Amino acid sequence: MAAIFDVLGYARRLMEHGVGRRRAIHHVIAAQALLAMVGVAQKRDLDRHLVAVRADMDRLRAEIDAKIERSSLRTLVQLGLGMVACFTVMTGLLALVLK
Repeated sequence: MAAIFDVLGYARRLMEHGVGRRRAIHHVIAAQALLAMVGVAQKRDLDRHLVAVRADMDRLRAEIDAKIERSSLRTLVQLGLGMVACFTVMTGLLALVLK
C-alpha cells in the first residue's frame, strides 16, 4: 500500500514542537531514506500512475464506444432486413388476395 510523505509538513511539525531547524532537517532526510527503502510512493510516482490509469481508461472508453457503434449499426441492419421481409410477405399476400 502506498502512502504520501509530506516532507515540509513533517519538518514544520517538528519545529512547532520544539525541535531545532537543523535537527528537523536531519530527521526529514533520515525519514526520506527510510521510506525510500520501504518503498513508499511519492507524489510524482502517484501522478505518473494516474496518467497511466487515465490513458487506460480513455483507451477502454474508445473501445466501448466502438462496440456500441457496431452494435447500433448491427441492430439497424437487422431492423431493415426485418422490414424488407415483412414488406415481401405483405406483397406476396396481397398478390394472392387480388388474384
